[in-house]
Amino acid sequence: MLNNFLKKKNMQLILIVTLYFFAGINKLINNKMYIPIFKNELINLLKLQKINININFLITLVYLAGIFEILSTIIIFVGINNIINIKFAKYTIICLIIFTIFATIIFHNPILEKTTEKIGIKLYHLLKNMSIIGGLWSFYDIV
Repeated sequence: MLNNFLKKKNMQLILIVTLYFFAGINKLINNKMYIPIFKNELINLLKLQKINININFLITLVYLAGIFEILSTIIIFVGINNIINIKFAKYTIICLIIFTIFATIIFHNPILEKTTEKIGIKLYHLLKNMSIIGGLWSFYDIV
């Protein structure tokens, strides 16, 4: 079983999805840090001015994102070890791709950024997420 887990393709996939695991843990532990970020980015995306977004809604979004990231990582780990049906791992990879596309559009879109200081940071995260999407996509057929 350990030999199967340490195959080259599995290790490459594990390195990519580990990002999601630790991001999910961080969202659950430091959820108060993410609430203003979620609020500001949703206001920027929807072009809303001074709207009151319910704090419970934002907390729920942060928790759901964190739980999704952790569970998807676990499903992929278990799937590549053939403990569960490998189709679940494939569907989870597709879900992670869709999740990352939406996160990139909402949180890392340099077009929506109003301040020039943050455009470079947003562009960096946009390119990073595109690389992660490409890596996940390449594993869809391999798994």
